[in-house]
Amino acid sequence: MATLGGAQALGLDGEVGSLAPGKRADLVALRPAKPVRDPAAAAMAAGTSVDVVVASGEVVVSGGRALVADADGIDARAREARERLW
Repeated sequence: MATLGGAQALGLDGEVGSLAPGKRADLVALRPAKPVRDPAAAAMAAGTSVDVVVASGEVVVSGGRALVADADGIDARAREARERLW
């Protein structure tokens, strides 16, 4: 409801705001470290990891691994930046 309401307020409800054929959508599926009853709490729990990400209809993360980015290269550049800064 909040998602669709926000899209309606911006006049974008024909493009976004709900899951429907032809609409743009992003989706994140989390993998909690242990079973939980409250999905919102699971998103904040330690040990929860990202399992799948779909951005604009394209799967960009699957099984916790980035499919469209050079994760090793990103990690290496982050380590280099950290060493320069600290």
